Amino acid sequence: LEIATKTHHSINAVSSYIDKFKRCVALFNSSFDLNTIAFLVHVSPTLVQEYHTIYSENKPVAHRKQELDEYFKKNSNHQGE
Repeated sequence: LEIATKTHHSINAVSSYIDKFKRCVALFNSSFDLNTIAFLVHVSPTLVQEYHTIYSENKPVAHRKQELDEYFKKNSNHQGE
């Protein structure tokens, strides 16, 4: 709610942005190239590059790191199915 309020976006929009960011990060960690990630996540290569920069230049706080780790674990389990 705080992010939505500060950015003047709906909660659904913010949720979508966060989900796309997580998907991009998971694909970065799986060594996909930026254009492939853009195609798979349905975002522009420019946005993927921005997400990559944000992710590589910032260390997530502990609870966000845990959230990302759980997201990666959950999604890597689905890839083996």
